Amino acid sequence: MGILHDNLFLCLLCGHLLGDFYFQTDKMAGRKDESARVLRTHALVYAGALLLGALPFLRRDAFLWVLLPMAAHFVIDAAKAAACGRFGDRAAFCAVTRRGRLFLFDQALHLATLAAAAWLAGAPALNAVGRGLVSVWHAAAGAAAPAHTALALAALVLLLGKPANVLLKQCNTRLAAAADGAPGEAAQPPAACGCPLAGSAPAAPRTPEYPGAGAIIGTLERLLVAVLCMMGQYAAVGLVFTAKTLTRYDRISKDPPFAEYYLIGTLGSLLFVLCATRLLLPGAP
Repeated sequence: MGILHDNLFLCLLCGHLLGDFYFQTDKMAGRKDESARVLRTHALVYAGALLLGALPFLRRDAFLWVLLPMAAHFVIDAAKAAACGRFGDRAAFCAVTRRGRLFLFDQALHLATLAAAAWLAGAPALNAVGRGLVSVWHAAAGAAAPAHTALALAALVLLLGKPANVLLKQCNTRLAAAADGAPGEAAQPPAACGCPLAGSAPAAPRTPEYPGAGAIIGTLERLLVAVLCMMGQYAAVGLVFTAKTLTRYDRISKDPPFAEYYLIGTLGSLLFVLCATRLLLPGAP
């Protein structure tokens, strides 16, 4: 598995996921492309998260390798902000599609810089903090349990939460817009300014939903599927999606755009968790 078996890379990956997703608020994510101050704030928060992730390996004589992904992150985000600003006058749906592609490219560049930093660092020794954490892990899981397993589990749990939600949403934005229309009706294309089309009927009111319920359900679903995969209980995965579908059956049967959005999102979520579990924990049944 190469770089995915590198303990330093997994530490940096955990720091990246914390800094670029969990420690980044929705407000910060929405404004960093428009405000240099917000972008600098995000870069500082990201640097702190990366230092936190790399804490078990940090030494005074081996500090330069962690500066590479910090600096690269700021440069990449600044370039992305410039690209978004240059084409800011495009139609709303084009902007959403463009930002989705930019998100994937942006994350690929970030991961490449993390891999480069881990490769340049070689195999740094653990410091006192790292040795202490390994001792705690061995006391909890047994002396034979490798430290790599703990890091892989931490990265997997972080990856299956907010990062997976954001990725699936970015990849499914156009269907999400269609599914947000009135049940049983085809979605209207947005006007060039992103406003409703003149003369279009307002969307039918829908029952209010618990804020963030979809993201919470998706996260719990992926964590449960990952546990079942690690236990080798692949047949039980179907029960998870059966229970999820039953709660949405009424809307699925009456709203074809939502049914397509739901099916693609559910299958995408399943594929994501299966691939992530297999890549980070190849020894799972």
